[in-house]
Amino acid sequence: MPTEGKLTSMSPNPVIDLLRQGLRDSKEGKTTSEAEAVRRHFPELTESPATAGRFVEFVSPVPSLIASYDELQRRVRAAAPLRPATTRPSTFAMSGVSQPPTQRYRVVLDSFKCLHETSDGLSASDEIFAAWAGISPLASEGTRSGITRTETGVDKGESRTFKPSPVKVYEGAAPFVGIAVDLWEKDGEAVASTVSDFIGRVASFYEQEIAPVLAQAAEVLDDLSEVPVIGTFAGLAADVLRGFDEALRTIWGWIRDAWSAIVNFFGFKNDHIGTWTETIEPQQLAAIDPGSSISLDKTLRGDGGRYQLKLTVARLSGEKFVSPYGTIAPLTLAADDEKIYVAWTGQSGAHEIVVQPRRTYDNPEPFQSIRPGAGEHGSPGLAFFKDEMLAAWAPGQGPLRAMAIVMARSADRGRSWSDPAPIFTESEHNIGVSINHGITLCTAGGRLYLAWQGWGYQTGERSWSTRPTINLMWTDDGRQWSERWELDELSRSRPALVGYDGGLLLAWTGTDAHGSLNVAKLAADERRVSEKRVLGERCLGGPALAVGEGQVHLGWVGTDRRINLLRFQGWPADGRKVTLEETANSGLALLRHGAHLFVAWNGTDARHSVNLLPYL
Repeated sequence: MPTEGKLTSMSPNPVIDLLRQGLRDSKEGKTTSEAEAVRRHFPELTESPATAGRFVEFVSPVPSLIASYDELQRRVRAAAPLRPATTRPSTFAMSGVSQPPTQRYRVVLDSFKCLHETSDGLSASDEIFAAWAGISPLASEGTRSGITRTETGVDKGESRTFKPSPVKVYEGAAPFVGIAVDLWEKDGEAVASTVSDFIGRVASFYEQEIAPVLAQAAEVLDDLSEVPVIGTFAGLAADVLRGFDEALRTIWGWIRDAWSAIVNFFGFKNDHIGTWTETIEPQQLAAIDPGSSISLDKTLRGDGGRYQLKLTVARLSGEKFVSPYGTIAPLTLAADDEKIYVAWTGQSGAHEIVVQPRRTYDNPEPFQSIRPGAGEHGSPGLAFFKDEMLAAWAPGQGPLRAMAIVMARSADRGRSWSDPAPIFTESEHNIGVSINHGITLCTAGGRLYLAWQGWGYQTGERSWSTRPTINLMWTDDGRQWSERWELDELSRSRPALVGYDGGLLLAWTGTDAHGSLNVAKLAADERRVSEKRVLGERCLGGPALAVGEGQVHLGWVGTDRRINLLRFQGWPADGRKVTLEETANSGLALLRHGAHLFVAWNGTDARHSVNLLPYL
């Protein structure tokens, strides 16, 4: 029990300890009420009558709050006992006047509101109680088996991500809280409803009336791109229309998200505000499939209204690694028996291709940059084949924007590299191949496959083509390559390719108005896809695929830039989507290495840092 007048992290919830102290003060005649006992520890609350009055509303049912809290703790201890929390000082721990008044008010108000919302919710499910009880903004931070608070939602072991009251957003002076709430309750909700309805109607009008016209016009221009002389201009015009559509969707998404943030701030709708993480030992979730993710949505009713509570349970096997490098293009992952390697296009100079041996989960290593050559366009491909590390990329633009695809080899895991050499067959008329968004390498059935998104194959005898085709080549020995395959499918970005079920699995972002995510099978010796599925998901950048342990993992970046993962076994590609809290700038990479799924992406920070997360 903490010392009188102080809050520490000795208890799972120091605010409850303070309330208990207030009850003792009242019984001993030191104060006249529980609310006064609590305010005695926070004298700044009396500076504003409105604020003090609102605070009294929260603390008036102190005995019932404590009883509810005790009941929740009892249930959790009976279901899955937690080891005692450590005594490591909490970031939010308070002693005397060690924190600014507004910060102390915010923390206490947040804790009281969390408890107040669930004080009459004892009929809710046991799962919610297990997630709720003991979780507090004041809980000890950084402990393995106790209660932790994190901003990233990523921690070792089993993590439960919980989003409680949004009152934590009120970082300003306490007196303004009551004024903002009063204004919202008087006029704000009606205004918010009107604006939200307008935003929805505009978005619906665009989807139903404008987007189809733009898509149809782009398709007509695609057909005209085959016509000599005007083909180039028609293709460029089609690109402009699609870019205009994507820009409008992006800008309107920003407007919608900004308005949602405003509504969330003032309206106590906490879908995207605040993240608390409870880390518990794996044996406490023994009934949960180690690779599964569980989502629970509950609406609790309290005296103050309806509040939504969201809980996500996901298995994370390691901490997130963030590199000192950054990139604006998607990444590539590869692995040998010992290390994870990440490849990307650098941001400085001639955009060097940086192949990076990555810190493994069991044996961390420092970054050691190894550069096979310079690249100027898109993302590199990286693979291990025939005891060699191979890196492929586009070194730059030639005539008519045509480019060679070159490959460098390393027999010593990147310590030295061969000179880059073109991999396509040169002839008198061959002036290159059009490449956009980079290259994909994968091994399957003893072959090395190469895939890319191009704008049509270019030779001196053929006209310029702007159809964003999916192209493939393969080799049995890593040196003699097959002819180029051009699939009938069109893609907005670099395709993803992995070996699957004796053949290949292909994923790409479609060129329809929505940029839909596509996945299909591809036989090793056929030039067409089969069993194609168009998923109801929009994808920014290119998708990613990984296979291992009889499972297929599909990843993509949504329009909100959050990372999405879908796992399935067998065909068709049916599974449950998991959305991570992490955000990516442009695409991601997946790799199944042993029991772990590794996710790599470039962040949305100013540097676009390279991130690697062991997932599962």
